[in-house]
Amino acid sequence: MKYVTSLMINEFKMKDIDFLGYKFDRSNASFHHLIIPNRLGGAETIENGAVLNGFTSHPYLHLIEVKDQ
Repeated sequence: MKYVTSLMINEFKMKDIDFLGYKFDRSNASFHHLIIPNRLGGAETIENGAVLNGFTSHPYLHLIEVKDQ
C-alpha cells in the first residue's frame, strides 16, 4: 500500500467502509485520482484522491466515469 493511501486511512479513521460506502479493509484499499487523473499526471495527494475498495468500488467508479465524467 502506498504511503498516501495509508495516511488517508489513518487520518480519516477508516475502519470498514471506503469513500463510496463499500466494505473494505487495508488489504484491498486502493487510491483513486479524483480531480486530475493519473493519465494526465495527477498527483497522488489527499486533495486529489479517495480511498476505495480495489475489488469493487474502484472498478465500478471507473465504469461510471466512462459514461459520465
